[in-house]
Amino acid sequence: MTERLIDMKWLLADQIQDLTTGSKFLRERILGIDGSEPLPNETIWFIRMCNMFLINSMAKVFEITNHYGKDIQKFLPDMKDKLVSLRAEIESKKIYQYRSKYGSHIIDNNTGRALSLADGEVLLSQIIGKTLQENLDFCDWICPQNLSKAQTTECAMKTVIEARDYLASIVGSGGNRP
Repeated sequence: MTERLIDMKWLLADQIQDLTTGSKFLRERILGIDGSEPLPNETIWFIRMCNMFLINSMAKVFEITNHYGKDIQKFLPDMKDKLVSLRAEIESKKIYQYRSKYGSHIIDNNTGRALSLADGEVLLSQIIGKTLQENLDFCDWICPQNLSKAQTTECAMKTVIEARDYLASIVGSGGNRP
């Protein structure tokens, strides 16, 4: 069990880095837009890239909570509840569903044809919003602009950091990264 918990700790540590970085770059780009002119293609592509990176990282958090579900059931009740709640929130936002179908594939398994861009856009807008402000809200749900607020604000990052720290208190802060 210790080896599994060490692996889980490192996987969460990776996601802390990825979610922090992705949120930072996306937020900086969006906040730099004055809205007076149409967005240049480069900005649209950058925002798309950051959103896909964040969706992929949140899908990894979902996979971690799924793969280590039996281990999580043995955690202290507060930590277990937080991870179960985060997993449910990722599921309710359909982040894993989007990543697994539209974010990672181009062919529809049911039809054998190209995936519907329109269907993918509908699901994506349910996740990140339709406006730049809604996209910023998505960033804040993942990781607030001021990372120290992640300790006091309900956000995905708070739970991921707490889970990593919880695991470090059990298996130590060292150990080889798998």
